[in-house]
Amino acid sequence: MKFKEYQGKAIIRKAFEITSREQFIVEHQIIDDTYRFGLKLDGKVIEFVAHEPVNVGDFVVYLNESDIYHCSRKVFLERNDYPAIEDKKHKVEAPKRSVVIQDMMKKLGCDGAFISSQSIIDRIEDVDFQTIELAGQKMMYCGIRMKGGFVVTGKPSVCISPENWRDEIGQKISFENAFQEIYKLEAYRFMTSE
Repeated sequence: MKFKEYQGKAIIRKAFEITSREQFIVEHQIIDDTYRFGLKLDGKVIEFVAHEPVNVGDFVVYLNESDIYHCSRKVFLERNDYPAIEDKKHKVEAPKRSVVIQDMMKKLGCDGAFISSQSIIDRIEDVDFQTIELAGQKMMYCGIRMKGGFVVTGKPSVCISPENWRDEIGQKISFENAFQEIYKLEAYRFMTSE
């Protein structure tokens, strides 16, 4: 367990997401509503301050050795992108559609050569998203950088009703669109290789 980097609206800050009550202990009350806690990380206890109840799902923000403090989940998510930068880079899963089709191929006995979604996932180095507005339409693109530096983008995710816009949905759709473009490139590479 460790502090991870989160992209703040203006800066990158280090924080730890509390996922269980066993990760922190109340040491003592300082003054009025200020409490000093201990965060258990890798066999050490790191002290932090809280001015409100600490709950599972909240964050402990690390600025420096003498400035470590509690931040409620609501406030943290208002001020920072989520998930952590390193979690965005490493937790890439194949689109469900690709997995369903591969499962169907197995059930139907398709045993010829094919491009597996896992072979693509294994070669992804980074994934990034960019939201833009073009001709009055908000849209999100996904760029997938493959090992070796080649970047693939797909069609953007768009939403016909602005009040329905959710970044999570835009990321899912734009990632799937870019992932499908990689399938086409991989199929071409396979078909033309000797």
